[in-house]
Amino acid sequence: MEREAYTYIMASLRNTLYIGSTLNLIGRVWQHKTNAYPKSFTARYRCFRLVYFERVEELEDARMRE
Repeated sequence: MEREAYTYIMASLRNTLYIGSTLNLIGRVWQHKTNAYPKSFTARYRCFRLVYFERVEELEDARMRE
């Protein structure tokens, strides 16, 4: 059994949305907020606000929900 996973939504000030899934929500949000990947969608569209998340039992479930 995998560990718990998350589906999440990040938003920009102009309400551009990004939907993702991860095993480490805090770390992943930190990556978005600090532009860890400067060429990514969230960096390009400045999606730095976590507006929603839900916890599921497995990463596959989070990816399906995404």
